[in-house]
Amino acid sequence: MLTDPRPLLQRLFSNTYVFWLLLALPAVYIVADGKLSAGRPHYLRDTGLVSCWFFIVTLMITPLAMLVGATPWMRWLKAQRRYLGVASFAYATLHLLVFFKDNNAAAILRSFVRPTIVPGWIAFVLMAAMAATSFDAAVRGMGRNWKRLQQIVYPAAILTFLHWVLTDKNYLNIAIYTGPLILLTIWRLTRTRTPLDPDI
Repeated sequence: MLTDPRPLLQRLFSNTYVFWLLLALPAVYIVADGKLSAGRPHYLRDTGLVSCWFFIVTLMITPLAMLVGATPWMRWLKAQRRYLGVASFAYATLHLLVFFKDNNAAAILRSFVRPTIVPGWIAFVLMAAMAATSFDAAVRGMGRNWKRLQQIVYPAAILTFLHWVLTDKNYLNIAIYTGPLILLTIWRLTRTRTPLDPDI
């Protein structure tokens, strides 16, 4: 009887249900931390931050794979890339729901003209388009157009970064979180001298 040659952890995390459980753990932590917090829970900040983390990891996978080569773990990570992108959108949706909860209708309407919030709205719409077509049936049905649609990941990333900078103001943390992605992207552009391709 043939056995799976992959390492145990890789086999375990390749299970879709186990991987989604891992992706849900930050939400569990955010809720638990909010319940235990003596002050006001930071649900809005934390959901947005986790969404950005998953977005960053998703975008880092292709240049990282180019850098280190087709190792077993990189092949596994590339196979999980769509899940990570959908998780980023899921946390962005939670971020939006918390925003709705914390604001009245007038404040929500004003957000559509606030320079700090508008980039986030546009990024969310772009992410929604990608998430809505992230399933195998959509990939097969759209053919080459699916990959063209995925190119909007880069405007979405820039708008997300802009929204983050304008609302967080903690520039040091933002630089630490985004620094590896920026460096990998610069390396990728100087190495390939070709247009960016999400290769998702």
